[in-house]
Amino acid sequence: MNELISELIPSIITAVISGIFVVIAALYQGAGTEALKKYASRRKDASPAKTTGLPPHNAGKRQITKLVGIIAGLICAISLIYSAVTYVRLNKTSAPSADEDEAYLWYLEQVQDSESPKPAHLNALGECYFYGRGTDINYDSAFSYFQEAAKAGDSNAWYNLGVCYSYGYGTDIDDAKALEYFELAEENNADAMAYVGYYYYRGWGGLEADTEKALERYRLAQKDGSVMSLVFQALYYINQEDPETYQKQAVALCQQAVDSGYEKGYGLLGLCYFNSSPVGDYGKAYDYYERGAKAGSDFALYGLGRCYQRGHIVDQDDAAAIEYFRQAAALGNRNASYYLGEYYYDGIGTNQDYEEAIKYYTFAASRGSSNAMNKLGICSKYGRGCEKDIRAAFSWYEKAAALDHKNAQCNLAVLYYEGDGTTQDYEKAVELFTLAAEKNLPRAQFYLGECYENGYGVEKNIDKAQEYYELAAAQDYSYAQNNLGWLLYRQGSYSEAFDSFLKAAQADSASSQYGVGECYYYGYGVEQNYTQAKLWYEQAAAHEHTSSIVQLGHIAFYGYCEENDYVEAARWYQKAADLGNATGQYYLAKCYLDGNGVEPDAATALFWYEKAANQNHSGAQNDLGTLYYNGQGTAQDFTSAAMWFQKAAENNNSYAQYNIGYCCYYGQGVPKNRALAVEWYSKSAEKGYVSAQLTLGKCYLYGEGTETDYAQAVHWLTSAAEQNNAQAQHLLGDCYENGWGVGIDIEQAETYHQKAAENGYESGT
Repeated sequence: MNELISELIPSIITAVISGIFVVIAALYQGAGTEALKKYASRRKDASPAKTTGLPPHNAGKRQITKLVGIIAGLICAISLIYSAVTYVRLNKTSAPSADEDEAYLWYLEQVQDSESPKPAHLNALGECYFYGRGTDINYDSAFSYFQEAAKAGDSNAWYNLGVCYSYGYGTDIDDAKALEYFELAEENNADAMAYVGYYYYRGWGGLEADTEKALERYRLAQKDGSVMSLVFQALYYINQEDPETYQKQAVALCQQAVDSGYEKGYGLLGLCYFNSSPVGDYGKAYDYYERGAKAGSDFALYGLGRCYQRGHIVDQDDAAAIEYFRQAAALGNRNASYYLGEYYYDGIGTNQDYEEAIKYYTFAASRGSSNAMNKLGICSKYGRGCEKDIRAAFSWYEKAAALDHKNAQCNLAVLYYEGDGTTQDYEKAVELFTLAAEKNLPRAQFYLGECYENGYGVEKNIDKAQEYYELAAAQDYSYAQNNLGWLLYRQGSYSEAFDSFLKAAQADSASSQYGVGECYYYGYGVEQNYTQAKLWYEQAAAHEHTSSIVQLGHIAFYGYCEENDYVEAARWYQKAADLGNATGQYYLAKCYLDGNGVEPDAATALFWYEKAANQNHSGAQNDLGTLYYNGQGTAQDFTSAAMWFQKAAENNNSYAQYNIGYCCYYGQGVPKNRALAVEWYSKSAEKGYVSAQLTLGKCYLYGEGTETDYAQAVHWLTSAAEQNNAQAQHLLGDCYENGWGVGIDIEQAETYHQKAAENGYESGT
């Protein structure tokens, strides 16, 4: 209006001037008329001849008056023509054309030709660039014009800046600034109010998540005709866990948005039908996605990507899925960005590129995607596409876990469980494993089973451990099937153990392949079959499962499948030994000591015994002590011998317990102490070692290192005699002959003496 007035000022001035001329002419004309009246009055009585015509000077005035009138008329005409032309011109250019191309040029002209462009024009030009109206989309230019308009207080520009900061259009995502502009605009812009509600729903921009406040703003915005409030409330319903209650409401809101002219609403409508819900219909979903995609809906483009990704309605096509996800991600869709990251992470449909994956995960995470946060944690933990950073991994897992992401809860729990990136805390681990296990995550159930089995963070409870293993195993989680198999195996439930091992073994679990092999090897839960055992051990050995490699050595050594093959056995033992397996090192040492499959070499035997002994293998410790005791492969050294016997004895090796007892008895490598010797002999004897039983019986019989106790002597000599120890049988015969600890029984005495002789006992030995 002001522009119209300013343009008409020249014509207004012209009209005023012409008016002045008209007034002057009128006044001049009026003065002439008055003079004529006076002249006529004076001449009333004069003769007609003398009063004919006007006075000469009055005729001149009439000519001047006529001229002034003509000039005034011309000026008025010019003024009217100018005013009309100006009005038409201004009326023609005071509003943009309905044509987008012409409108864009009009706004551009208004902004560029004015030193102080109108805020509304700046905002409108920004929208041309934002939506691609009459020009190419240019978010940087759109953002710049929105900023200029916003500085002048344009509420629509405030709203548009909020959108830019919310999605990262022409600037970095900044939820705090987005919220600031939405709050500025919400008084005059219902959609801005809806966005503020959405920020409450998500807990963005420094707000504490508050669903009630979000829903209240949606309701207020809807009263003012906000389409975005319909969209956001529909999203709220779509994300609810109770589809029976909410999905139909979501559909109604989406349809209302579409009916209001918001064609992008078709994208959300497609999501309603795509989900497994009471209204689920992939055909309808796809149709709505196509309609929404034409309107530029990021949800629709994302939905089409999911259709091609999963092969719903269309043939599965990763390339097509990637393209749709890329388009949706460019429009700020966090889910599309996450799935695009997944494609780059896995290298499916494109080259594997962890750095590119991180780029998309990061955007999705910035928009609250817990899936993306969890994946960023994985990338940080293993250094995929970034520097390995366990603390960063911990942080990402923690953020996702706080959003109730079950995998992140489990991943965070594992860090607490292992003390990786944080202080080891089994109780915290159990807390997080429990949260994830309650969501039926098999990995969490497996770990929770381990915690209960070993008493980590909870009181040890084998029944609870078995319960959690079974829950995970029922979901075909091979680690749980494996652990359940070994739990049942140790309980003696061999048939159930075999079944569990077999399931995990078929999923390529090396430990369970070994377990199946063990069942066949010993005939536990299945008929003994060395050939089958060998096949399963070989499968596990292909994964470098060292215990299986050792067992293959045993099968070859003892000829369980074919003839004894010491060379083959030594080869398997060598492989296990090289992989650091203490048992393999022990048996390889025995091969070198005895010359089985290799040239005998006591020094090499000593080397491998020492390797195994340092891994606390009690058999190797005892045999190493024996080499030092006998001076095989090294100089004789009773002190070293006694040291290794002691270590093995403390590891409950019955042979070593006897040997250290022997050293104590005779003072070899340790101070002589026969009472201590008796203690060690007793421990060994109780484990059934016949030499210890014989020696302990003799100690009680002769009162060596203990009081004479014929009853105890008879007890231990009987135990040794029952294992066909000739000396024990002979001494037991002496007891019956002399009535030591038993009644005299000559017949029984002769029987034992006879057995001793048959077993090679010679008098005096």
